[in-house]
Amino acid sequence: PVPPKHFDSQFEDDIQNDKEQGADDVDAQEQPNLDEDVHPELPVPMPPFVPLRRSTRDHHPSIRYSANEYVLLTDGGEP
Repeated sequence: PVPPKHFDSQFEDDIQNDKEQGADDVDAQEQPNLDEDVHPELPVPMPPFVPLRRSTRDHHPSIRYSANEYVLLTDGGEP
């Protein structure tokens, strides 16, 4: 979408007012102080050990095709 070339002066004032008030000031007031809930002396529990498993699928090696075996798809035009 292309923005219009002509802006209403009231719209421009709204943009300037938004920048002056700043959205960061509102976020800082609404967020609680997270430092109060942090307890660095508590150990972090480790997840339980889960042994790794191998796949049970049959292994199929990749196949290399010659250039003559490929098809070029176009959207109704010439390649």
